[in-house]
Amino acid sequence: MKKMWVILLITALAVSCASMGGSADWDDEVRTPGAAASAEILLPPRGADGEFLITENFDRFAVGTNLVRGNVPGSFFEVTSDPQGGTGELVIVDDGGSRALKMTHNGPIERGQTRFFYRPSPEVARHVGSTRKVEIECRFKVEGTWGTASVPYVWYGSEPQQASLTIGYNSANGVFMVHNSGNRQDYRDEFAMGEWHHLRAVMDYSNATYDLYMNGEEFIMGGFFRHDVSVKDLGHIRFYLAQVTADNYVSLYLDDIVIRAGF
Repeated sequence: MKKMWVILLITALAVSCASMGGSADWDDEVRTPGAAASAEILLPPRGADGEFLITENFDRFAVGTNLVRGNVPGSFFEVTSDPQGGTGELVIVDDGGSRALKMTHNGPIERGQTRFFYRPSPEVARHVGSTRKVEIECRFKVEGTWGTASVPYVWYGSEPQQASLTIGYNSANGVFMVHNSGNRQDYRDEFAMGEWHHLRAVMDYSNATYDLYMNGEEFIMGGFFRHDVSVKDLGHIRFYLAQVTADNYVSLYLDDIVIRAGF
């Protein structure tokens, strides 16, 4: 009888371990970016107006820290790099006495991307809905010989996944690019390459419009979202590098990122 109880106890423990993920293939589960518990379960803090606040100034990282594919430690942001024959790197640097993220993408194939992005949890996306506002603020600097940097691109969450706000910088000719509705507007020489600039965009989802401020001054007031789709909601906010040709590179420096979602 004693031996039978031992056998039953061992069997019960084995079943319990298997149900808790104790099987050998537990670590083989495929986890896509954005599926980590920190990004889905932990919500950003609330501000005085009830909005969600997502911030990143990179000061807690040591200079030289390389950010690799996946969730950024202690952050709601994620990083990926799809070099497509080139190389992509995200590293913390000390630039002008402040720690910042430096993203670099090298050629030779234009289709690759190196990305730093925020993907809102369902709770945050529902809070913004189609009636509230989202504010995005950051400091950025662009360097390079040929390539584009998004600062940033904002996507809808619903299908079709089109873009609502698209702001970019072409390092090949120093052109700052903003879409107003379906029209891309190019601004040459307004914001010099290799210098820090401050960007602030206020997106109004109830009217599908935005106000853009550059270096503390009004730049585009009442611009329209790039794509006019039936469901206008908050998807991911992506800073990325792309379209880098052979023997060329583009670098984007980012600091003091603040996202106010749903005020």
